[in-house]
Amino acid sequence: MIKPQDENVILNDEKVLETLLKVELEIKDSNGCEIGVVVDRNGKEIYRVNGQKAEVEAPPDDLVKNNVFTHNHPSGNCAFSNNDIYNIVKQDGYELRAVTSDGRFVSLRKNANVWDANILSGFSKVSGYRLFVKASQLAQIKHSGQATPIQINKEAENLVNEWLRNNAEKYGYIFTEGVI
Repeated sequence: MIKPQDENVILNDEKVLETLLKVELEIKDSNGCEIGVVVDRNGKEIYRVNGQKAEVEAPPDDLVKNNVFTHNHPSGNCAFSNNDIYNIVKQDGYELRAVTSDGRFVSLRKNANVWDANILSGFSKVSGYRLFVKASQLAQIKHSGQATPIQINKEAENLVNEWLRNNAEKYGYIFTEGVI
């Protein structure tokens, strides 16, 4: 169960934590499609949308603003995409979360009243095609030239999450990883 333990706590509101746990346990085992859910700061689910295999449509801006948007990643990759980060910043959401079928989650929460929009240009340098080229190279080295797509995907996840951990102070957000 998600429990407040340190300064990286999602929210101090037990109702929000309870709702997020319930929702994420429910959506993590979807039938291979992404599902997005908005939870307001009072712990109430206010929006749900079913998506495609590797994407879910962003909810309306007014629903995300200052609320939590969580979604599943049925691919098993526990890292945010460029679109994930772009949308949470553009929509001024309070927190962005993603959960995988094995219960791992990542969280990106603003640490001030507004997002530092520079995160978008910074993150774009490590995401996309360049990310997978680097991940593929790292995986091939680690696996003696025999890396599988799953191993390459894992390297990409590690690179994204490492960048988010290392740049949290620079861009003023809180990045958390864990297991529900």
